Amino acid sequence: MSDISPKIFERIAALEAQVEHLYRQLNIAPPPFAPVRPTGIPPEIVDLVRAGRKIDAIKLHREMFGSDLSEAKNIIDSI
Repeated sequence: MSDISPKIFERIAALEAQVEHLYRQLNIAPPPFAPVRPTGIPPEIVDLVRAGRKIDAIKLHREMFGSDLSEAKNIIDSI
């Protein structure tokens, strides 16, 4: 488990969306990078999301971190 607040993941997702928007507005390609597991999110949660089982991932996140439904959904949606 992680000591990182779920709010941090929401902020990271928002920043990533802003950067993506800037690349589109500037009409340039972002630098290539290899997809990685989001930092601080347990692999079993990421695996559920990648398998299309978002509801199960939200439930597991809530169990593991004690987050409320809204926080967990936002984090899972950011994966």
